[in-house]
Amino acid sequence: MTKLQICSLRIACVLIGVGALCMAQDNLPPAPPDGRGRGTPPPPPEQRLLDRISTLITNDPNEWSVLEPKIRAIQQMLQQRERFTKAKPPPQPHPARRGDEPPPPEPEPDPNLIVDIKVGPNGQAPPGSINHLAGETYARLVMLASNPNTGQGDLVSTLNAFRAARAQSDAELAKARAELRQLVTTRQEIILVVAGILD
Repeated sequence: MTKLQICSLRIACVLIGVGALCMAQDNLPPAPPDGRGRGTPPPPPEQRLLDRISTLITNDPNEWSVLEPKIRAIQQMLQQRERFTKAKPPPQPHPARRGDEPPPPEPEPDPNLIVDIKVGPNGQAPPGSINHLAGETYARLVMLASNPNTGQGDLVSTLNAFRAARAQSDAELAKARAELRQLVTTRQEIILVVAGILD
């Protein structure tokens, strides 16, 4: 096996490891509360991902001290944006019941309700930030659209306000990613793309 093949194999193994960690983040069980369980509670998945990224992209603590705040800032932006960008998973079916007992009836949906299909935020955006404004505008948009008595003018103005807030949020995220991209090598960039930090 040539040196190039060995190097490619090592990079592939690294990327597979990062990808698996990213996919597992949302399925990790919550940390046990203080005073319960054994040992020290594990760090949250976001910190675990940061720790894993740090071991993969650099061994230089000085370099990591420059990259880490930018990576963490993008990670927080992505969490805050989930409120208005990430769809909810489909509802889980009712668990199997014993015997022939029928499942409980499904409630009748409100025909006027615009279903909120987005997830709740993992990280609360600071009040006054653009992501906080976009999340609040998104919630108002759903509320107004669910009310059949809402006027067309309110619907249009709120929809336009949400689009403007989301566009500004997109621009801030793109700027932060561009700044980080200028600081990393191609291999480091690939790792950050796999981790979902860069696009």
